Amino acid sequence: MKLELNNTLTGFHRCNHSVTYGDWTLPQISNDDLFLYLNDIEHLLIDDRRENLYICDISWKGENLPLDMTGVNCICCNGERYKRCDTKYPGIVLDNASNNPMKRYRLLDGKHRLRKLIDRGFYRANFYVLDLNDIQQYFRKKQL
Repeated sequence: MKLELNNTLTGFHRCNHSVTYGDWTLPQISNDDLFLYLNDIEHLLIDDRRENLYICDISWKGENLPLDMTGVNCICCNGERYKRCDTKYPGIVLDNASNNPMKRYRLLDGKHRLRKLIDRGFYRANFYVLDLNDIQQYFRKKQL
């Protein structure tokens, strides 16, 4: 069964080196600045790929930032996306492609939802788990 997202999956995951978030390149693919447009992988988000994971096993952009730069004070959106996000929608993770060597998963989508879950005391949540081999073909340079 496929999750009905009603065209809400519109963002992207950027694989780059950032002053704010650190090194989020994917050397398995390229050291270039690459983008994964989430609507390109929407067809892969099926129930068979949904798992309940420990949040502490997930590497995500922002985990290294002080609390006053995330959540309601998020530096990317001034907290607006955090306030509006709905945690009922599972995030998307990539298995065995984390940028933190101590963590198994790399978050592709859902950093505001993940922060909200952590702030609410959750230590597990549902995520779609993808493998790099499944999505490697969808990484590309930024669309104009």
